Amino acid sequence: LALYLDRAKTPLILGGTTLIRGNVIIPNQGVKPSSISGLFYTRPELVYGAVSTSAFKKPPFSLEKRKYLKGLLYNSLLPLKQASYISLSDRVIKHSFKEEPIWHYSTDLIELDNIFLQGHIIIKSDKLIRVSAFAKMENVLLIAPRIEIEEGFAGQLQAIASHSIMVAENVNLSYPSSLTVYPKTTINPKDELSNIFLSQNSLVEGSVVFLEDEEGKAFNPNIIISQEASVRGDIYCERGLELKGVVKGTVYTQEFLTKERGSIYRNHIFNGIIDNQNVPKSFAGVPISNIKNEVALWVN
Repeated sequence: LALYLDRAKTPLILGGTTLIRGNVIIPNQGVKPSSISGLFYTRPELVYGAVSTSAFKKPPFSLEKRKYLKGLLYNSLLPLKQASYISLSDRVIKHSFKEEPIWHYSTDLIELDNIFLQGHIIIKSDKLIRVSAFAKMENVLLIAPRIEIEEGFAGQLQAIASHSIMVAENVNLSYPSSLTVYPKTTINPKDELSNIFLSQNSLVEGSVVFLEDEEGKAFNPNIIISQEASVRGDIYCERGLELKGVVKGTVYTQEFLTKERGSIYRNHIFNGIIDNQNVPKSFAGVPISNIKNEVALWVN
């Protein structure tokens, strides 16, 4: 699939230069062209693929993985052995996946700058992790309420936050990177920062995920893919997704939201692209229930 859109009371509305290429499952209300800010849908076809309608929700995210994410975020998986913890005083730290993970944990801000981290390493903060463009990372796991990845960073990481992940411009997260936000409680509808924000000219190769235990109505986008930003892989969103950039893969979402000129358009896509053609077969997607696990990457 290119798109699985949850049941909704409104049709999916396409505006501007939006492109959907691939098979889609959408609510019974269907898909329609329209205009946003006076810009009408420009393409001759609405969907370049098979369109199916459904009254059902998207496939559920794995319960086992939800439990694991909660354990990481809310400390139940913190190791008890002091030997499991490291400082970041060394500028180069490598650790094999054949061994148990090593952790760096702080109750305060962690700034990762001028450091090389590789392998089975977990960095956890109770406040904020900030990643500099001068940090180098391969397969490192970051856990914090807030995670900020600064302009120009390039590397391979998995970021898990309970509040927000902000990705600045010109960031390149290579496969199999992932960005996941999983709030502890139902988010405040007025809190616009409980989200994942991917800035212009940034790329994520892997998955972008927003989870929530209690279903609710989206008042602001919880995943924002800015114009000229790209995701090569999957987006899985249990609330609102604003898509103005490009997804080369599959989108699963409760609904789309588009903010334009001070207004919010519900279940609209404006100038966004979803294209699941020519996605590398080696890509493993998000852990959806009843789907077998795939090898994401062989590691040492």
